[in-house]
Amino acid sequence: MKIYFDKLYRYDRLQEPAGIALPFKEGELKTADRIAITQDGRKCMVQPKVTSKHADGSIRYLYVDFLADIPANKGAVLEFEKESDGSCEEKGVSVTQTGQGLCVDTGCVTFTVKNNSQNIFETLDDGRKHYTAQNFEGPYLKDDMGKYDINIGEWKIIDAGPVKCVIRAKGSNILNNKKVDLEITLTSYAAKSWIDVSYRIINTTYDELHIKSLVFYAKPDETITASDDLFDMHINMGNDSTGCGDVLTDNSKENGPVYHTRGTGELEMISGKAPVSNVRTLVGSSNYKTDFYIGRDGVQVNKIIDDAYLVKEANEHFAEVFYGTFLADYTDGDDGLCITVYQAQQNYPRQLRHMTAE
Repeated sequence: MKIYFDKLYRYDRLQEPAGIALPFKEGELKTADRIAITQDGRKCMVQPKVTSKHADGSIRYLYVDFLADIPANKGAVLEFEKESDGSCEEKGVSVTQTGQGLCVDTGCVTFTVKNNSQNIFETLDDGRKHYTAQNFEGPYLKDDMGKYDINIGEWKIIDAGPVKCVIRAKGSNILNNKKVDLEITLTSYAAKSWIDVSYRIINTTYDELHIKSLVFYAKPDETITASDDLFDMHINMGNDSTGCGDVLTDNSKENGPVYHTRGTGELEMISGKAPVSNVRTLVGSSNYKTDFYIGRDGVQVNKIIDDAYLVKEANEHFAEVFYGTFLADYTDGDDGLCITVYQAQQNYPRQLRHMTAE
């Protein structure tokens, strides 16, 4: 059985996480223990999960997570095999119980979570920098009554690898006598340095929940004071209405400390003006091309997506599933931290900002 990938991106996407659901006739596949997905004769790392069985106990539907290499500007063809000898020998993502919670190791990043805590991450290590719970605050819920405290309960393993690890915890946002339930899911993949963080509010009260904000702080420096205030960058914040980069930017004579550019054409030049050795900050949003605000010497940059911004921006894609990204990035001489807000444009308003040390 062949698995087809269309052209995905201008650059190679190596070990790209993918998944496929496969149907089988009754009696065709008894077990998933020996299935394989191959690419160019190489076995891919797979993680099969039986989702339905026939009356005779054979597999009706099988969902398989796997890692595939998608070449730049080309499609790819992989093969599914029901019976195969051997398996992929590469190390996958692992999750283990600790005395107080769980530890996840993707091979690129290791993090721990703690039961009955007030932080998502207890520790996080990417091989260059070690982060502690003090580097992360929230997510904090705010409504008309004020700011809620967060209490995360026991972490549980949903999927244990080797391709994908999913862990989940339930908890509560608490303010005075009011409690709003929450659910946090962390998804990690083998050989990947990024983590998907999903946060869901579950309002089990009889009252409407008038949300003012939901804020998560990731601080490169523990000494930084968390704040929601936006910084006036003294730069034109207008958008490119088509998103195609038709409104050109020219930073050749700009001296910063904030640079505004669209697309990738000026990024190399701006990287020279804003070197990571002195801390480079960045926020960006993309439609067809990405709109960047880049700060030199750790200066704060920020961006907001709201109704006033979006009413002047066109999008010819299916906005529910394919629009663009909304990201903030902090890079110094030793390490970097990037946060991307999923479907920010579809679920506006959204805001990203950098915090500077006092």
